[in-house]
Amino acid sequence: MRRSPAPGDPVGVAGPPPLTGAAADAGQAVLALGSPLEPGRAWVPQEVGRAVEWMPYDARRRPPPDVGEADRRLRAALLSGVDALARLDVARWRPEVADALHDLRAGEPLPAPPGVPARCADLARRAVHLLAVVDLALDDEGGAVSLGEVTARREALLPLGAAARHALTAACSPDGWPEE
Repeated sequence: MRRSPAPGDPVGVAGPPPLTGAAADAGQAVLALGSPLEPGRAWVPQEVGRAVEWMPYDARRRPPPDVGEADRRLRAALLSGVDALARLDVARWRPEVADALHDLRAGEPLPAPPGVPARCADLARRAVHLLAVVDLALDDEGGAVSLGEVTARREALLPLGAAARHALTAACSPDGWPEE
C-alpha cells in the first residue's frame, strides 16, 4: 500500500521543511504534536543496515482536518476517477482487482479503538480499501496500449489515491473529529 505522506503529497505533515522532506522520502512519520504554543516532535524511520532508526525532528502543528470535507473529497474523487476510466475504456480483467472492489462494497468494518466516532471508522475503512484498489490498479497499465492511454489512466487514478490518503489522515486525527 502506498503510504502517507507520499512524494508530492505530505498530507498530515505541516513542516518544517526538513521534516516534510524526510517524511515524504520515507513515506511515513510519527507525530507527537505539542500544544498550540509548544512545538511538537516527529520521528521518521531511516534504515541503517538491517536496522531501523527513528530520527527526531521538530514538528509544526497542522490545522485540524475536516472529516466532512475529506469524506466529500473522497466520494468526488471516486466518481471522477470512475468516469474518467470508463471514458478511457482501458479496463482489463484482473480477479484480484475485482475482489478488492467487491470488498469495498461489502467489506467488514475496520475495527476502531473505543472513542473513535463511527463516521471516522467508516471513512478510514473506505480510504484503506480505495488505497488498496489504487495500488492494484497502478501495478500495471491495464488495457492501455499507448503512452497517452497509460498517462491518462494514471492521471485518473492518482487523485483518488491522494483523496484516500487525505481521508485516512482526517479519519485518524482526533483533533478534527466531529462531536458525537
